[in-house]
This record gives sequence, C-alpha cells and structure tokens, in this order.
Amino acid sequence: MLSCEIYSFTFNNSRTLKTHNREKHSDKISVHDIQSNEQIIYRGENGTFSCFCMKQFSTVTGFEKHYRDSRCMVVIEAENVVASEVSSVSIKSVSSSFKTNYTSMFQQMAQDKKWILSSGKVVEDVMFEYAMDLQKENAAHSFILDLSDTSIKKRFNDEEWAEPTVDEMRKEIFKCSEIRFNQYSHDTSYNIDKICHIVESLLHKYQNKTNPLMLPHDESWYNSHLWVPIIDSLYDDVEGIHCARDGPSSSSSRKRKQSDQDTTVRSKIGRKPDMTIRSSGSVNVLEFGAAEAASFYHGRADKKYMYESRIKLPKLLKDMLYYLNESVDWKADKRGRIEVIGFVQSALVIEFLTLYQSKGYVCCLTRTKHSEIGDSIAKFSKTLEVIAMSLRMKLRVENCVRLVTKETFDVDFDHTIPSPTLIESITTP
Repeated sequence: MLSCEIYSFTFNNSRTLKTHNREKHSDKISVHDIQSNEQIIYRGENGTFSCFCMKQFSTVTGFEKHYRDSRCMVVIEAENVVASEVSSVSIKSVSSSFKTNYTSMFQQMAQDKKWILSSGKVVEDVMFEYAMDLQKENAAHSFILDLSDTSIKKRFNDEEWAEPTVDEMRKEIFKCSEIRFNQYSHDTSYNIDKICHIVESLLHKYQNKTNPLMLPHDESWYNSHLWVPIIDSLYDDVEGIHCARDGPSSSSSRKRKQSDQDTTVRSKIGRKPDMTIRSSGSVNVLEFGAAEAASFYHGRADKKYMYESRIKLPKLLKDMLYYLNESVDWKADKRGRIEVIGFVQSALVIEFLTLYQSKGYVCCLTRTKHSEIGDSIAKFSKTLEVIAMSLRMKLRVENCVRLVTKETFDVDFDHTIPSPTLIESITTP
C-alpha cells in the first residue's frame, strides 16, 4: 500500500497516488491565454486556485475544466477592449536584449551592498532569478519588491517574508468631542474641519433625489466631486506643497530619462501621471507622490489597472524616491525614512501605495486592499475608511517633507557622500 506524505491517505497503486498529489498538492497550474501566452496560476494560502473571474477551485482538474469551458481570459480581454480605448495598453514582452541589459546591471551590484536576510538569503539574487523567468515586464525588473505579489512571496519562507514588512502606526483620526467651529486653529484643527467638509459634501449627494454616486461618469467628474476633495484638498495646509491635476510631466521621470541622453537629440519628456504631489516653484522641484485615474473599475484583472498599478506607477514613484534621496545627499539617517505615496483611482474604487528603500538595491512597495466610496448612506462606513487612509497618507507626506526640507549641518570636513545603492539599480524603462 502507498500513502500520501501529507495526509494519512492510502492508495492501491502509484497511479492513483500520483493523481492525488497533482490534484491536492500541486502548487501551480500552467494555462494559455488567447494570444498563446503562458499564464502561471499559483495555489493560494487557502489551498485554492483563483481564476481570472475570481472563482476558486481546490483541485487542478476542476480549475482546468472551468477555464477550458468558460475561457474567462477571453471574456476579460473582450470587456477591456469595449470598456475603454486605453485598456488596450499591453504589458511589454521581455526581449533577449532586455534580459541582457538586466543581467549586466545585476552583475554590477556589489555583494556587500545587497540586502542579506538573517537566514543568509540575498533578496536581490532571489528577485533576479524570479524576474529572469518572467515573459512579461514586471516591477521586479527594476528591483521593486511588491509585497502584495504572491508569486515572488513563494520564494521566501514565512520568517524571511516578514522581514521586508514594516509595522504601520494606526492613528486615531476622529475626535468625537472636537467641534470645528469652537476655538478653531488652522494649525491644529485643519484636518478635522476638512474631513467634516468632505462628509457634508457626500451627504448632499446621498440625499439627492437622483444619487449621482449610483450613475456612471467620466474621469473629470470623479476627480472634481470625489478625489480632489478627499485627497488633493488635504494638502492645502502643507507649506510649499500642492497637488497638480493634469499638470506637467513628472520632473523626476524627466531628469532620469535625460541623464544618459545624447545632447544632440531632442530632450525626452517624463511620464505624466494624472496627479502629482510636488513642491511649489519651478526650480529644483521635488515630488512626493502621484496618482493614476480611470472612470471605470473592472476588477484586478483589467489591463489598464494592471499596467498602471503594477508597472507604470511603481516605476514613477521610484524616480521620485531617487531624487528625494539625492536632495538630502543620501544621508544615512534620512535615506531609510524617506518614502513616496501613490493612488490608483478607478471610479469609486481606490488603492493606496507606498514605496521606500529598504536595504541594498531593493525598494519595497506596499499596497492596501481595494477600498471604495460607498454609493449610499448604508455603505458610508466604507467611505470613512477611504477618508481615514487618505489622511494617513497625508501624514506620511508631511513627515517626508520635514525630512527633506529640514536643514542639517555636518561639522565634519570630510564631505564624502555615502555611495547610494538606489542609483545603481536597473534603469526604469
């Protein structure tokens, strides 16, 4: 008799044991989309495989039959094409020349500057091996460790994966006893006053005879009626900082693109996000965050969301992070505490991102779960979560602004600047 090494099941022959192991213990499934590109589906922490349509299956055969019969990827692709022209943006395939340049950049990394975990595992080495196996462009090709990426998480054990994460301080936002019109102080009461203003504006929408939150709108409506009040307006009291919607291209992205450009050709322009949190003025502009927006939300599998949330925005944030560190001369006491933030807005749904340099050549990216503005008073608790998170992101920016703008004096005449590792990371395409 043969038995399973994990469960106490017995089998009459090796064939049935092999079938059992494949159905119950395989950690991944390989399928192909309509363009014949291989897609790897990994078994989740709950022991199931999640399809693109979000249905879950405990066995390999169950998933494969569903995928074969339903062709969920075909449905998603078709919906994206109909929903929006920009949804046709596709993630680039990794060419042989790209891999050659990527390998060359990795080989230039100094071993003593890499991020070595307490177990001895080198994070950059793991990310390199993971990225080299990918057929499509990924944030890992820029050594951005996306802490929500379950595929790369599987390359670490639980103890190793816990090291990149950081405990976030939970802040009490609402003070029930606070009355914004009683002894108002702009320095101490601004946030409470602004939150009350946001809530009042939403209540008007909820009480309208035709609730506008239940109707489809274009991107500009969502920005002006929701995201500018909930996000942009919170930064009005931060000295020297403003939010620019539909403004110029990112100065950080532009400077990085022009840094190695031939001076005889036309200057390159940077990536243009839908919103940038930037310092005031036109000289030595610093950027602390950015947002990408859409007028629709078709789930995590939508191509526009995937591109902007997983590639475009993280790489743009890395450019911003680099130049903020450069502005403080890569001082060690500030370098590890500087972080930039991002927002992915999709109609009423939003996702919050934070990027910071951890150790070695690696930048860590954290993202929240998808939150949404409740479209009725009954769902207002969801709206409060979004407002609370937006305020929390503002506090991150305020802390970063203080780190960058606060003058420090070095009385040591040895002005050798510590060698940054972020600059030596692979150039963001």
